[in-house]
Amino acid sequence: MTRRHRPGVWIVLLCVPALAPGGCKKKEQESPDAPALAALAPYGAQAKLSDQGRVVELKLEGQRVDNAALDHVKGLAQLKTLSLYGSSVTDDGLAKLRESPALEALGLGRTGVTRRGLAHLERLPALRWLWVNETKVTPAEAEDFKKKAVPGITVYR
Repeated sequence: MTRRHRPGVWIVLLCVPALAPGGCKKKEQESPDAPALAALAPYGAQAKLSDQGRVVELKLEGQRVDNAALDHVKGLAQLKTLSLYGSSVTDDGLAKLRESPALEALGLGRTGVTRRGLAHLERLPALRWLWVNETKVTPAEAEDFKKKAVPGITVYR
């Protein structure tokens, strides 16, 4: 469960055993996504959890975030928003997101992603917003992606 503490700041009230010195206390509920969050901790992951303890928003930003990090993202069944801004994720890494059916918004700004990588995202049923600013995706390729992806998607360049 998360509670809004002040604008823009979220406090996580669920326990992630690997991140809690001394383990979880009995009063705390363990997040169902705790194993993935623990695996993503070395990448500096920042997550927002639903009231049920599921990851719904995830920031994985910066050069240390690579394709291996996405192995842990694909199991987050309720993930709706993912930012990979400035990461080292490649076209091949994006294939791992095909198993993210709830993903609505994806930020790929400042990555080396090309149109070839976007092909892995064409069949994501919930994807509505995609940011490809400062990538190798050309305006024509972004338009081509919009035609092949879920109808109504907005692509920001």
